[in-house]
Formats: sequence, structure tokens, C-alpha cells
Amino acid sequence: MKPILFLLFTALANPSFAYFSVMDTGHLTQPEQYRVQGEGQFLMDAPKGFNFNGRFTTGLNEDSEIQGEVGIGTIDYYFGGFWKWVPIPDTDDQPAIGARMGFTFASVNDYSTYGFNITPLASKNLESDYGVFAPYLGIPIGLQKNSLDTNFTLQATLGVQWTPDQWKIPELRGFHFLMEYGFEIDDAFDYFSIGTAYDF
Repeated sequence: MKPILFLLFTALANPSFAYFSVMDTGHLTQPEQYRVQGEGQFLMDAPKGFNFNGRFTTGLNEDSEIQGEVGIGTIDYYFGGFWKWVPIPDTDDQPAIGARMGFTFASVNDYSTYGFNITPLASKNLESDYGVFAPYLGIPIGLQKNSLDTNFTLQATLGVQWTPDQWKIPELRGFHFLMEYGFEIDDAFDYFSIGTAYDF
């Protein structure tokens, strides 16, 4: 009886472990330049709810950057530090291809949860009369551990970033708008996110 109760408690206490969105393209912030980003994340599976995420990014060199992330909401709170590496840039003939990886810490249902996340990603800039649209694809792969269990998580994400034309809408110079849908493959949840980033 006790093993059954323990398994049931574990399943109910930890309905999902992958709570970091991608909200990113193959674009790199250059050294001595910065990006701040805010995101609203709507969780569509248990635990249903809402997270607010913030991110700060700065460039390291021509093919990498570092990111710091914090969030609060249905997932009590969390912190993350990431390194993004894009060795294949976006050109006329190819999309940008790279990966985002880092360590996370979160309080999930009052359990301290430590994790490692790596997300292969690809994106492609598409010019239009309204600015640049950059559709992207990411596959977040995670390993999360708390005092009860160790979990492997896997999601797929599809998103788009819109950068308005700075000449037609000069008031939005430096701004980017993002929309993303993520869905569970293993031990995660579906979510929908919208966000705004600003470069300076």
C-alpha cells in the first residue's frame, strides 16, 4: 500500500517539470549590446495557470551570448542561466542553426527542483513590407531533479518573432514581438506564450 501511495503522491505533486519556454531565434545580441524581454506564459495542461517570465541577454562574441531568466506564477518561482551558441548564421541559402543550454533552479509545489536544459533551435528571417518575421523551431530537452525524483523532459516549440520596420513605424525601433506554442512530448505540458523584447 505504501509504494502505491508514494507513487500517487509523486504523480500529483509533480504533474510536470518543463516550464522554461524558448522565446528565441537564431539572432545574436552583440557584445556591449543588451536585450530585455518580458513574457506571459499560459499553461494549458496541469498545472493550469500563468507564469510571467523576464530575461536579460548580452553578447559574448560573434557566435554566442549569455542569458539570465527569472519567473513567477503557477510554477512558484524560478531562475535560469543560459548560453546560446549559433555557429551557423542565417543567410540567403540557410536558416540559423544553434542551441541554447543552461542550468535552472525552481520551486515547484514547494519542492526545490534543479535542472539542466538544452534546446536545439533553428530560425529564418523573412523580409516583408511590415518588417521582419522570423519563424523558429526549438526542441527543449531537460533533466530535472528534486528530493522525490529525477525526470527527463521533452517538448517541441514553434514560434515567430516580428521586428517592425523601423522606417514605417519609428516608434517601435528596437522592439520585437514574439508568439510561441509549446507542446508536450514527454513529462511536460502544452503552453502558449506572448512576449516583447527591446534591444539597446
